[in-house]
Amino acid sequence: MKGGSLLFLFFFSVYSMKAQITANFLVNEVCLSDISFFLDASLPEPDSWLWDFGDGSGSSTVQNPNHAYSSAGIYTVTLIVIDSIYSDTISKPVTVFALPVANAGVDTFYCLGDSIQLVSSGAGTGGSYLWSPDYFINCITCDDPFVKPVKDTTYNLIVTDINGCKETDSIFVDKKKIPVGLFTYAVFWKFVDFHNLTTEGEEYIWQFDDGDTSSAFEPLHEYADFGVYHVTLYAFSDCGYSEYSQDITLVNPANSIDEINSPFIVSPNPSEGIFRIISDPSNQIHSVSIYTSLGQIVYSQPSENISVEKLIDVSSFPKGVYQIVLQFDNTFAVQKIILN
Repeated sequence: MKGGSLLFLFFFSVYSMKAQITANFLVNEVCLSDISFFLDASLPEPDSWLWDFGDGSGSSTVQNPNHAYSSAGIYTVTLIVIDSIYSDTISKPVTVFALPVANAGVDTFYCLGDSIQLVSSGAGTGGSYLWSPDYFINCITCDDPFVKPVKDTTYNLIVTDINGCKETDSIFVDKKKIPVGLFTYAVFWKFVDFHNLTTEGEEYIWQFDDGDTSSAFEPLHEYADFGVYHVTLYAFSDCGYSEYSQDITLVNPANSIDEINSPFIVSPNPSEGIFRIISDPSNQIHSVSIYTSLGQIVYSQPSENISVEKLIDVSSFPKGVYQIVLQFDNTFAVQKIILN
């Protein structure tokens, strides 16, 4: 009996000498996009840990776990620590900050040479802004800077709120110019097929000099009569407009000068592809056109008022019969040519 008492007193003394465990932990406040790192600070060091992160996502038995929260808020995190004799529990609130809503504005445009102001938001009181790239912008840390780029540019924005949370957005700035109007055309008897070569244009108005207009990009227009028409193309963009004009000649060979009395000679005719036009020096040639037997124009070129001789190379054309039409000061002349 005496020995049993001594054993009891020994275990009681050991139990009494072991310090009571105290649960504790450290954790950083984080933004929603960050990971929460938990650091066990319990004393003396426990033998096991049980963490509850307060968001219903489960638990962990790691001493120093990390956890990603799926939404912002304040969560009650509980830690239970256990050693061979004692256990203890502690709960603390853990804050997960919402991210700022970065807004760099909607994609926009500028006219070359002008500057525009970008209008952003999201940092709130005490927050900050940072723009990149840092060229052609008057202030990279302003919420509403002015930019004057020389090409299409995407500006990136980092918004940081008072809690240090960051979010990004971007805006595309499209460079625009005043349009440069240009067109070519192909003649099919009284039909003219227009080909639009305008750069920087967005909307178009064609005036065909016969009372009709069109807003098509590349219209096909039918004229009621043969003749010379002064066609004008107006090209518009957000930065302005331009106009471009050409005189278009629709020739009715039946009403032109007869070949016998023609003021020019085509030689050799027939030809393998090179035709020499010899004109009366008193008649200046303003343009030369070649038509197929169906009335489709296959060659048209101004002649810079050439008055004596001009060479034309049509060796790439299919063999056949064509009509060559010369425009003089006040009339047209037509001759049949044969390409062998």
